[in-house]
Amino acid sequence: MSRAKSSTPENGIHARGLPAQPNNSLITGIDCLQQLVGAGGPIGSREVARRMGLTHTRVNRILGTLAYMGLLERDADRRYRPGPRLHALAAQSMMASGLLPAALPTLKELRSDGYTVALGTIWNGQVCYLFHERPGQSIEGAILRHELWPADHSTIGVALLAAQDGPPGPIPPAPGNVPESLLPGQDIETTVEAARKRGYAVLKFEDDIVSIGTTIGHPPVAGVAISSRHIGDNFIPDISKRLQAAADAIEQRLASGG
Repeated sequence: MSRAKSSTPENGIHARGLPAQPNNSLITGIDCLQQLVGAGGPIGSREVARRMGLTHTRVNRILGTLAYMGLLERDADRRYRPGPRLHALAAQSMMASGLLPAALPTLKELRSDGYTVALGTIWNGQVCYLFHERPGQSIEGAILRHELWPADHSTIGVALLAAQDGPPGPIPPAPGNVPESLLPGQDIETTVEAARKRGYAVLKFEDDIVSIGTTIGHPPVAGVAISSRHIGDNFIPDISKRLQAAADAIEQRLASGG
């Protein structure tokens, strides 16, 4: 995970410098869109306003504009949900990045060893899993089926934060449905610093689950990780080398467009 570091401790992948004249209306509109899409189902404008701490009038105007653009649509109860243009934008963005197609051959190789295998990126302290497959799960069930996850509970998150300069920023609290609890002594500052020293991230959970993760790209564009039960400390360095080779293979395939 010896990667070029970003210049600010943002909890995204790259440094984000505020432009001289930011369009605050655009920023709020996209924040509203992401809040709604992340709700997990249709949601009303008043609930979006409550969650964001904004006036209902302002949010209602923004959501109405997004619906006019086709990014949202209303159901029979006049609640908002993703619209057809958002689906088109999501498909176009996945095609343009090329990350998932470039990674799938390597992810399939890793899964053959019986590991849980994951590919993801980070934004505002949360990991977005493009691929997350447990042993025995189908490929179809592994792609874009995992909710956003707090970065301190993910070796992809820890590895990507370690690739940035400075201390990590705030991490959203873990949701109540987190199935594994971290063993004590693994706060985000400790795990990030350890990842910087060793070149990859390691997290240990209850039920003897160990996860190892590293970054992809220079500078990082994503991370790849594996996890399994009963991984002894003496096996971790060799597994990390295999994982780094996998990350390098994904990076090369991404660079070549294949």
